[in-house]
Amino acid sequence: MEKNVVLKWCHFRGAYQSKKEAITVVNKNNNKPNVLDVTNYIIIKFKNNNENLTHMKLHKLIYYSYVKYLIEYKKRLILERPKAWKYGPVFGELYFILKDYFEKPIVKPLCDGRSQKIITDEKRKKIIDEVLLLCKNKTAIELSNISHQQTPWDETYHYYRYKKNDSTILDEDLKNFFSNHKLLETIKQDELQKNFKKKFGIFGKDWW
Repeated sequence: MEKNVVLKWCHFRGAYQSKKEAITVVNKNNNKPNVLDVTNYIIIKFKNNNENLTHMKLHKLIYYSYVKYLIEYKKRLILERPKAWKYGPVFGELYFILKDYFEKPIVKPLCDGRSQKIITDEKRKKIIDEVLLLCKNKTAIELSNISHQQTPWDETYHYYRYKKNDSTILDEDLKNFFSNHKLLETIKQDELQKNFKKKFGIFGKDWW
């Protein structure tokens, strides 16, 4: 088991100023691409196509790539699992690295001190490319809103985050939903609430 401390950008942002900003990542499988490997693959794709890529949209693209890979190959695209945060699914490690970007375009590959892997696996590349094409004309806000109208984020954010103090979106919940729905398919709010109450005995808003 290898522990890595995330401290810097490849394109020189400098070291973080406090230990609180350093993220310890435990990677049990160094052969599997991590979230930054997928991030850099997407950044380069956008740069080559002269398209702008923002912090928020990047998370959603990785999330839907994670989902699609999970459904098609029954295993994770990367080791880290998505979290249900306010503006949709987020990957914690990546968020803290990019937190100062806000809406500024991301144009250069990132580095965290670990050796970076170029994604050569054709299955992973195929899935990511398909998601990029599917989401090409969607804004970050649109993708965030879509994720809010899907069961995995809704139940995790409005129930498990409070009941179990855990905002991790479980693979099983992703499989259950996306095995029966298209990747960007949404559920009407009243149906989400109905399903939520049936499963948990309360409405999601009752936790607020």
